[in-house]
Amino acid sequence: MFKTIHIFGYGQDQLISETQNKLVNVYLCPKTQDVVDMVYTLKPEDNAATLNYRNINIFHDLFVDYADEEGNRFRVEYSELDSDLINQLSMEIQNA
Repeated sequence: MFKTIHIFGYGQDQLISETQNKLVNVYLCPKTQDVVDMVYTLKPEDNAATLNYRNINIFHDLFVDYADEEGNRFRVEYSELDSDLINQLSMEIQNA
């Protein structure tokens, strides 16, 4: 099980677990865009964050932090997310 997943705007995903720290290119992980879209749809209405993200940090069972290239940020509680989709991304990274 992962502890943290980082999705970097420069085109890489990173998975950190008890036994692994793996960095892969996003083109190896088709679920990356689905997770990005899911998190962005939960952006607060009054938040100026854009889809041009710098990084998205997923902390298992806690929250997700989203930061765009302009410095806008927002946080989403893990319970609001589709954990199955995040787990699918985790598996893609592990298997890449």
